[in-house]
Amino acid sequence: MNPLNDVLASLSRLIRGELALARTEAEEAARRAGQGVVHLLVALVAGMVALNVLAGAAVAGVAALGVGPHWAALIVGVVLALIALGYAQYGLSMLKIRSPFRRAGRGLRRDVETLKQAGGDNAHA
Repeated sequence: MNPLNDVLASLSRLIRGELALARTEAEEAARRAGQGVVHLLVALVAGMVALNVLAGAAVAGVAALGVGPHWAALIVGVVLALIALGYAQYGLSMLKIRSPFRRAGRGLRRDVETLKQAGGDNAHA
């Protein structure tokens, strides 16, 4: 067999091996990501139940101060709704789409202006 064919065959085996390794690593990463999502969903459900219990405790605490149970529930509900509204507004403000090209566009315009001025200066020279 010719040495060039040996090198090409070895290179081909190496590439196939690397591709197989990459596929295995990608499958493992996807499996771990799926498991992570499941754990986050369980945590979310447990957290929501915990918040519900804590809200009930807050209502009972306000009612223990002498406020009627209906008013206590309304007070706690309004406070929690205001907190949720604040977080929602802040989260939405963080999600507002800003053009990723705004700064690049300004820089490009400056570069064009600089080139125009340099071209104008060279034309007069």
